[in-house]
Amino acid sequence: MKKRMTAGIILILMMAFCLPVTAKAASGSLQLSALSETVSKGSQVTVVCQVASAESFADVSFRLSYDDSILTFLSGGKKVSGGNGMLEIASTGNTAEVPKKTFSLQFKAKKKGTTIIRADGDISVTNASGEKFSMWSNQVAVSVVKKKKKTGNTEVQTTPKATNVPVVTAPPVKSKENRLKTLKLDAVSMTPEFSPEVTAYEATVDANSDSLYYSYALQDEKARVSVRGGENLSEGNNDVSFVVTAEDGSVREYKVMVTKETKEETESREDEADTTQSIGFVVEQKGDKKIIKNSYEFEVANPDDLERVPEGYIQSSVVLSGVTLPAFTMEHDLDNNYLLLYLKPKGGDAALYQYDRTEQTIQKYTGTMVERVNKGETADDSGSFPISTTVLMAVIIVLIVTVLSLLIAMLKMAMKRRDKKGKELDF
Repeated sequence: MKKRMTAGIILILMMAFCLPVTAKAASGSLQLSALSETVSKGSQVTVVCQVASAESFADVSFRLSYDDSILTFLSGGKKVSGGNGMLEIASTGNTAEVPKKTFSLQFKAKKKGTTIIRADGDISVTNASGEKFSMWSNQVAVSVVKKKKKTGNTEVQTTPKATNVPVVTAPPVKSKENRLKTLKLDAVSMTPEFSPEVTAYEATVDANSDSLYYSYALQDEKARVSVRGGENLSEGNNDVSFVVTAEDGSVREYKVMVTKETKEETESREDEADTTQSIGFVVEQKGDKKIIKNSYEFEVANPDDLERVPEGYIQSSVVLSGVTLPAFTMEHDLDNNYLLLYLKPKGGDAALYQYDRTEQTIQKYTGTMVERVNKGETADDSGSFPISTTVLMAVIIVLIVTVLSLLIAMLKMAMKRRDKKGKELDF
């Protein structure tokens, strides 16, 4: 009897520790943006790639595709390789973990047209332990247009044919225009706001920026620009100059004092930004369009264009920041913390996004867990049953109580047997 009870206890403990626990993978995003989405032929285009996650990571690798008949790849730093329509960005072998990495790609507008720059294949993001993150990305469109030709009225003097006086043509006057039309920096801040007449600026970049990424446009296409500094930025102040030389040789220099933050300054600024932002995003009504602005910008799409409503959901509505938006809620739990919004990210395609009422956050909807719950399924594709940590702790406590009860019962039985034997010996 005692051996059977012991075997039963061991079997119960083995079953408890063999219960599978499903761990939720960390998630993040690859956000693509162009400092200028419409450029003229021959101009320089800067595309910024920012990998970000709420949890810190170490290594990043992904590929981007583009139309190499419209854009020509120029440079992107040591972490970027490839060309001819496909680039590979890889920052691997890192020991330090960070919540954000930024890469900047320089292109030259080759011919008129529009190209979509998007992630090609998997986006690999892992932490120092080798755990892989769940990632999603947007896409960005860059349009190249023809240069605007300068037109003007030129008076042509003619001489009567009756005379033989030659017409003297004055030599062309070289332009003295040496100003920039625009100057954009990929920085935390830039002051004052750029003006062609102002030549002194201050800018701040975060601790993860090794180089200053920029884009500019000239008042006169015949002028030339040379950039001094901006590479291998060190903590503190760094001098960067944009020297514009006009066709006639006159020079104008735009100076930027770039301050690179320390790691502690960047973390402190980002933490302060997180605590001062009381809501996750803002909803705006712009004419017939409804816009949601978070770290990114989304346009609320027409739910009638959705090919299929996820099983277990019904169309409803939600009021955010005083604006009524179409939404999809669980059919049997209308007050559930999560609901779905049909949104179109800037430069991307419309898709379903999951909105968290409590945290007021948005993330791309994967269509797995919630749909399965709505269908009444209890096991995942591998046949295991995902259980929460709370449920697992409750099971362990019940097992411990059961084992203790069995041990107490066994002790009582042993004591009774000892008392019985003692009485027999008395007789």
